[in-house]
Amino acid sequence: MGKSWRHLHAGDKRGIVCAVKSETIEIPTNVLMSVETLDELQDWLTAQNPKVIAELRAARREDKAGKFKPWKSRHLACPTVSK
Repeated sequence: MGKSWRHLHAGDKRGIVCAVKSETIEIPTNVLMSVETLDELQDWLTAQNPKVIAELRAARREDKAGKFKPWKSRHLACPTVSK
């Protein structure tokens, strides 16, 4: 996904503006100052997406109602021979 970052003036309280596919995302300076990793920034950005939050809430409602697929491990036990 192509992103272009434009740093705003140090006195600007809005933070960084990220242009993505003709949309602008404003990240408040206090958010930028509080995140320590890109993962934390990605978590904040995800939480700002109403569609993602709606899907997560719907999944939680289904989970609470017992409408879920049981989790199955994809890890296959590695057969070992004890010496």
